[in-house]
Amino acid sequence: MGASIGVVDSMNAELKEIVEMTEKIKFTIAEYDSALIDRENAKVFKKHGKIIKALTSRTKAQNLRTITMKKKTPDDIYQIVGGNNNYAKFMKMLFMSKQDIEMENLKATGKADLYDEEMLVNIIGTSSAKEVKELDELFKKEKETTLAQMFESKTKEGSHLQKFVALCLEKGAKRPITKSADDDLAIKQANEIHKAGASRLLGQDEDVIFNILVNASRAQCASIADAYLTLHHMKFERAINMKFKGNCGKLILLWSQTLPAAVVSCLSGYQERMIVDKIAVVSMIAKYDKDFLAQVDISAEKLFEKNLIGVVQRGLSGNLLKAVTEWIENATPDKGYERVMKQFLDTQTDQGRSLEDMMYTDEFQQRLIFLQTKEKDELQKYVKENRIKFNPEDKLDLRALSMDSFAMHHNQAALDDAPVESLNKYSVKSVTPVNGASYDKKFQLVQNYLQNFFEKYDPQEEGHFETERFWELMKELPMTAMGFSPEALDDMRNWTEWDTDGCVYYHEAMYELSDSAITAIEGKTTGNT
Repeated sequence: MGASIGVVDSMNAELKEIVEMTEKIKFTIAEYDSALIDRENAKVFKKHGKIIKALTSRTKAQNLRTITMKKKTPDDIYQIVGGNNNYAKFMKMLFMSKQDIEMENLKATGKADLYDEEMLVNIIGTSSAKEVKELDELFKKEKETTLAQMFESKTKEGSHLQKFVALCLEKGAKRPITKSADDDLAIKQANEIHKAGASRLLGQDEDVIFNILVNASRAQCASIADAYLTLHHMKFERAINMKFKGNCGKLILLWSQTLPAAVVSCLSGYQERMIVDKIAVVSMIAKYDKDFLAQVDISAEKLFEKNLIGVVQRGLSGNLLKAVTEWIENATPDKGYERVMKQFLDTQTDQGRSLEDMMYTDEFQQRLIFLQTKEKDELQKYVKENRIKFNPEDKLDLRALSMDSFAMHHNQAALDDAPVESLNKYSVKSVTPVNGASYDKKFQLVQNYLQNFFEKYDPQEEGHFETERFWELMKELPMTAMGFSPEALDDMRNWTEWDTDGCVYYHEAMYELSDSAITAIEGKTTGNT
């Protein structure tokens, strides 16, 4: 919730008290989660089930509060949960903004100019006008060029894709965000699109089609597609694909769907490939908060007659599948009311209203009181049920939260480096880091050794063993020479969480095993085993 000093000062006493209490509880939950991460990080064998459950049961805003508690970054989360695997990448993304995830994926393509046409088409097609504008600003800062200029220089002069992208980026910023549609207008627009496209034996008038679609809201475009089917007995998708091929046709169809439908269509496309692009799938899931994913889940049922997990699960396994599933399904402590509040305020500002001006109206403050009370009640219930220590008398200065968001309080707390009380002070051990380059080299050597060992017993390249078979093979490894005591080896099966429906995917196990082997040999950390 954005808050200037003027906004804070204009709050009435009741609203200010509720906001203070709500922020204190969020801060307490962030401390609780931060302590849990520290405890698990100090162990040789981490309880990934606990980490997954904690971090996938939060909103992105709450996760951000958690890492600022100890001045951590998303990259720290990546290392804490194991690194070097898709599960760690997904967990890291839960702490990143949509635009940061998209920019990181573009950089990961290895292309100096960051031009990956299909990826950019998917991004534009599954983004709101505001999100496209934010990515364009980030792109401009990174490459000193705009997305429109990039497409203009990389696509064929006068091509359909070049034209449509230019219109999307130019006029899309002003695209209506209304969720309602004018059905009578949609009938007229569907007829115009048909006359300009599918009804013609040769060619098409793309200017007519493009101008209708780029100026219509997503809800209006969906109504046009429905009207098109009714009037011309042809799916809108088929009509577009008859005249526009490749990435242009794909972008037009993504642009013309409601945002949840566009996202699930994109995800389904990834799944239909011979080899599933796991990073593309989990990135798309990690970009969005839970309230939006609930809408995507509904769209998945309508379009494909299966839920969102059913759409994305092919190619995912082990901790990655568990984390993705729980991010989609797990409820948050506030039951989504923080997101409701943010969306309410964003809607007001998107309509050109000033938050400071609105704060002087009693009606607006009463609405905020209602939403904040709902959030506070849910958070108090969560704290009580989970026996999280909370002192409502702790002081909180709202004016300290008044620059860009209330979350600045948590950033300041991290800078102050205030000690965090652990639930069990004896469970957290200090960590002595080793030289990064040296550790990475040793990690790779151990990982290669383990991979060669397991693949020798997996001639069919299935990537997994039945659980009993896996532990039989573990006994054949020189575990004592790798630094594990007989007692630790006996307890390993109880401590680890590698089993997935009676199987162990050894590529996941060997990441944690490699880290633990180096730990045991060199004392990278001291902790429970």
